[in-house]
Amino acid sequence: MCAEQSLNLSGEVARTVAARDFPLANVLMDPSRYDYEGNWAFCVFDSEEIPAARFGFGAGAFDLRDYGPGEAPSREFMLLQMEMMTREGAVLWLANCKYKASQILSDPRRMEVTLNDGARRILRISGWPTSLWQMSSDDGQAELEMEIAPESVTILPDQKLRRNLFAMWLTVGKAKGWLRYNGRRVAVKGTAFYDHPRTSLLQHKVPPLGRYLYMPIAFEDGSRVAAYHTVDATGRCVEDFCFALFISPDGRAQWLPGGAMPRLACDPNGFPTAWSANWLSPKWSLSLEATVRETGILKAWGSSGWGGGAVPQTRAENRNLPLVFDCTARVTRYGRELTLRGKGMAEYVLGADTEGS
Repeated sequence: MCAEQSLNLSGEVARTVAARDFPLANVLMDPSRYDYEGNWAFCVFDSEEIPAARFGFGAGAFDLRDYGPGEAPSREFMLLQMEMMTREGAVLWLANCKYKASQILSDPRRMEVTLNDGARRILRISGWPTSLWQMSSDDGQAELEMEIAPESVTILPDQKLRRNLFAMWLTVGKAKGWLRYNGRRVAVKGTAFYDHPRTSLLQHKVPPLGRYLYMPIAFEDGSRVAAYHTVDATGRCVEDFCFALFISPDGRAQWLPGGAMPRLACDPNGFPTAWSANWLSPKWSLSLEATVRETGILKAWGSSGWGGGAVPQTRAENRNLPLVFDCTARVTRYGRELTLRGKGMAEYVLGADTEGS
């Protein structure tokens, strides 16, 4: 079972509360207390022209060696990404390590985060609980403006990695706005899964991370699911970070700890193409069948940040390309069964190899 409290966040783990009641101290950045923080949005849109997008940033010292070979953590480390999953292929602006963490300006009293590059506004996140997100690539080729209106917030269990303590809250709510690429502006609306990681450089005597699959899903009836399935390098489930959060159309939340993934099919490059997953509780069950849409890269540019290498130009080279997928879920609640159809955008991440970690 997960701990009742997070080390880096105030509130009860696995309990869903209204966004307006969530402590503002959990939302605001505080680099004097936490090594790394960020704000990320995973959006699933009604549009088939742009069915999904992932965008946001993370800034500060995070030890990436939990996810493979890398250098010692730096306080100036910064991830910055804007990824639009279009019908024609992925449009990826990656500015990883182009900017420094110290260039992020964060108001200590209200939600106001900005990053400027000369006269160009690269990033602005303003307001809570409803927030306005604005992002632009440094060359102006891609841009977005999104209003995210969280309805509820859940503090996830802390994940103890070998070199990091990973804490995070997750909000689920509505998203509307527009995205622009190649001179084309597309209006969108749908569901936002907005998370705020807050991590510390702490060592733990645990096996290396094997992999995780994060599955945010919007169903046709208005239900949403945010689920993780995490295994260590020995193939065993990481108990606290295997769970599903089910939110019904009327806003009621159900936490389903544990879970199993009896099937994970991958292509020759090791990327998931389909999976089955299920979660059980005494009066609830959720089972899922997912199929990933084939996605190539339409355009990728910017700065990869990984050892100074170029931005990956092919699907095989990009190990963290979002996975747009379609799914069918079977939900049983207090003896009543229903079938749901939905769409999601997954994040699949491999950890460090056991050997040499």
